[in-house]
Amino acid sequence: MESKTKLLDQMRHVLRLKHMSIRTEKAYVQWAKRFILFHHKRHPADMGALEIRTFLTHLAVEGQVAASTQNGALQALIFLYRHVLKQPFPELEDLEHAKKSRRVPVVFTAAAIRRPAGYLQGCPAGALAEAGGWLPQWCRVVAGGVLGGSGGWARVKSGFVFLILVQMQLL
Repeated sequence: MESKTKLLDQMRHVLRLKHMSIRTEKAYVQWAKRFILFHHKRHPADMGALEIRTFLTHLAVEGQVAASTQNGALQALIFLYRHVLKQPFPELEDLEHAKKSRRVPVVFTAAAIRRPAGYLQGCPAGALAEAGGWLPQWCRVVAGGVLGGSGGWARVKSGFVFLILVQMQLL
């Protein structure tokens, strides 16, 4: 690769040669840029394990990023060193890893589902099906109400709520 080409452009070129997705390309280039800026625009070829460890530890401790975010940054730096700079990636000892979140599963009680489902009693399932996609929207509202907001909706699928309603013979 020509040395006059900017490093991030070289990285984009190599990512495209390897047929990586555009989202991966954008993420990797962004992480490389943040790494360079974090170390006051020093070239990555002049940096080693200490600088990489410092950057990743900063993300985990001061940045309080999720473990998957820190892993994404690490993978971008590995790609930069191995495929763009053509240098072996330095060994990282004593790396401070971001804490993995522990999610508690959400359990629905029958009463929690019956309460909002009571509004549908007496309404035939065929009418709901003919309502042009109204049912999935209603299930989203039901799940949001049961979970206490729309943030929990990512863990609930409308089909799951629909099956529960059918089993309870409310539809």
